[in-house]
Amino acid sequence: MSEDKKDDIMKSFESFKDYLGDQVNKGEKLGPGSEGLSKGAKRVADYLAKHEEPRNREDKVLNEL
Repeated sequence: MSEDKKDDIMKSFESFKDYLGDQVNKGEKLGPGSEGLSKGAKRVADYLAKHEEPRNREDKVLNEL
């Protein structure tokens, strides 16, 4: 993913939620089931926690959780 696209997604909590919702919808159509989606969401969360600095207060709260 390009830095510009990532910046667009991460610029606000709302844009991140929209992007994440779209990805979950795509994942549901592929049929991995709720356990597979949960594992995928955990991998994304772990990656973001390790590689991205929080960009707003919502991100900071989620990072602390």
